[in-house]
Amino acid sequence: IFILAWRLFGISFIGFKHREKAVLIGSGDEMIDLFKEVNANSKYSIYFSSMIDVDNTNIVDLRSMIFKSIKDNSVSSLVVSLQNEKIAPILPELYGSVFSGVQLIDMHKVYEDIFDRVPLSSVNYRFLENMSRGAHLGYDFLKRLTDIIIGLVIGIISLIFYPFVYVAIKFDDGGPVFIVQERIGKGNTPMKLIKFRSMKKNDSGIW
Repeated sequence: IFILAWRLFGISFIGFKHREKAVLIGSGDEMIDLFKEVNANSKYSIYFSSMIDVDNTNIVDLRSMIFKSIKDNSVSSLVVSLQNEKIAPILPELYGSVFSGVQLIDMHKVYEDIFDRVPLSSVNYRFLENMSRGAHLGYDFLKRLTDIIIGLVIGIISLIFYPFVYVAIKFDDGGPVFIVQERIGKGNTPMKLIKFRSMKKNDSGIW
């Protein structure tokens, strides 16, 4: 409740400085969604004075449109889809604008920060390389060793609380303290899991 109230009223209450102008340069629905979201909410420190769709613009016009927007609108930031192939040829010039006091920001980073999700256009098939690799024996051994050591340490510390859990379960309904449930382990191998009971049997005899 407090977080919601802060986001709704806190920013306007303390009063932030004037929102700075920015130009949004990219393509697709993600660019449009970002433009609408930022310009519709005063909580953001920038707003987009213009939006340039690189899919509908050639390189020559794109270059002139960007720098015209910077000059005419006193733009402080360029939010650019840096992964777009059409933007790559003019990136050196865009980076050069930094020396004129214009900030260059990755559009996908802004999108992720605002919507709390990765834009689909930035996802490629590189992650499949990691999935297709074989087992790394050294890594697997160290990971397993770490799991065992940490598990033992935490398990020993947790023994302190076992008597209190036992009393709490018995005091609740007097039923069994432990139950055994089946789980699927590594390699789809069935395994038995012993756990403190935190539920009651239903009419079918299932915990």
